[in-house]
Amino acid sequence: PSPHPAFGHPLPQGERVRSRRARNAVVAGVVLFLASQVGLNLAISREVLPIRDPVYFEKRDILRPHAAFFAPSDTPVSPLRVVALGTSRTQLAFDAERFANAAPRPVTAFNFGVPAGGPLTSAIYLRRLLADGFAPDVLLVEVHPCFVAPQDPPFEARWLHGFRLRPEEIPLLRGFGWAVESPPHHGWKGWAAAAYSYRLGLLNHYSPVLLPCPYGLHAGVKTDPFGYVAGIELPPGQKPRAIQRTHEQYAPVLADYRIGGAGVEALRDVLALCRERGIRTAIVLTPESSEFRGWYGDAGYRAVTAFANDVGREFASPVFDGREWLPDAEIADGHHLTSAGAKTFTDRLARESTTWLEGVRK
Repeated sequence: PSPHPAFGHPLPQGERVRSRRARNAVVAGVVLFLASQVGLNLAISREVLPIRDPVYFEKRDILRPHAAFFAPSDTPVSPLRVVALGTSRTQLAFDAERFANAAPRPVTAFNFGVPAGGPLTSAIYLRRLLADGFAPDVLLVEVHPCFVAPQDPPFEARWLHGFRLRPEEIPLLRGFGWAVESPPHHGWKGWAAAAYSYRLGLLNHYSPVLLPCPYGLHAGVKTDPFGYVAGIELPPGQKPRAIQRTHEQYAPVLADYRIGGAGVEALRDVLALCRERGIRTAIVLTPESSEFRGWYGDAGYRAVTAFANDVGREFASPVFDGREWLPDAEIADGHHLTSAGAKTFTDRLARESTTWLEGVRK
């Protein structure tokens, strides 16, 4: 009989059985836990579960029913397929259905703007969509001044968290000049602790109310079937505070404003990839209030104008500079539009792009 660990006496038969059962239960629990983590990691990494990047998955799922955007390149498609790619500025400004109705020729349009979806995110998302058979004719590419400013790490890194990335996207981002580290979940932690590694994505997808700051498109955001989210409507008296929050968020970038860094390289990559695939591109700068434009001053404003025009010439992309298209009353917090502002912006973009769209050949 086994000795008692404390007194050296044999354990009674009943206790030996209970001890063995306890050990077996612990071992079985550990094995079951590890197996569940391995299974969860496989399901997420192979994207059986839409957890890794909920922002992308939800927007892609809204796009999928629009079959024209996934038609093979040799399949005749009558309407011109137009997609806008960019940040929440685009998401709240480009009413794709309204744009299609106002366009000078048959058009089907979609808004793939996402929160904080600057050029780094756009470069990743465009590749994912193309790999899924995405086949637009025209891509409207947003230039947000704050996402093409040189910072280390890039300003966009505040939102482009590691758990959202696929392993093959790490080298792409490094190639733009961002020395991003491989996130832990790409290694053994993804297998041993997948639930912890992907905790934000899991909560966002299954129980967003448990997040202190819901991430993605779950937090009451109403996306229409064409990807557009109706503009921000602030209660009376809250606009000054909203503008102050915007300034606090972007002040580190707008002070002593310059252009450069990984965002510039990523933007050029998006335009180059579209040129390679035969996708026509246009550069769009969305409206900003007079306060916002004042934060980066006349010199910064002119620098953005020159940069957009230079890139436009390089890639034969027209530039639609809408920063001064709207009165401040139609801009909610300095750079996100109200519903009325989105209508004004979309209608003007349709008018400004008429000649160019009429000349786009399929």
